[in-house]
Amino acid sequence: MVLLSLLQRRGEGALAPRPTGTLTDTKVLGASLALGTFLLLAACGGPQGHPPISRQDYVDTYVEILRASDEAGNELDAAQASQEILERRGISEDDLLKYARYYDNDTEYLANVWMEIEMRLRNPEPDSTTLADSAAVGGGRE
Repeated sequence: MVLLSLLQRRGEGALAPRPTGTLTDTKVLGASLALGTFLLLAACGGPQGHPPISRQDYVDTYVEILRASDEAGNELDAAQASQEILERRGISEDDLLKYARYYDNDTEYLANVWMEIEMRLRNPEPDSTTLADSAAVGGGRE
């Protein structure tokens, strides 16, 4: 629900149309998610044990959610896409929050995680069809 409410707050209204695919939108959502996470962490004590997911799973999941949110036509579609991504990956919103909560005393680590997310959003990975086309037309080199 936290992710859904953050996605809904992103636009001017819950179902307001918005431009898609803009880095600014992604930065706003990323900043909102980070701020929401940090505020939640400030209200809670640090957890014990191990984080429920790996750093790679956390980063990959957030990158996919933020990209899907940018591609969605509206906030409802963005929320639905986010839920589908979480279900497909076998990760819950709670897992994402617990991961961040685990590192709540290491703000430098969390900042580096979010810098990695931002970097991946600015430099999208080529999809498999692009790689296959590139390899077929000259072995991937120009």
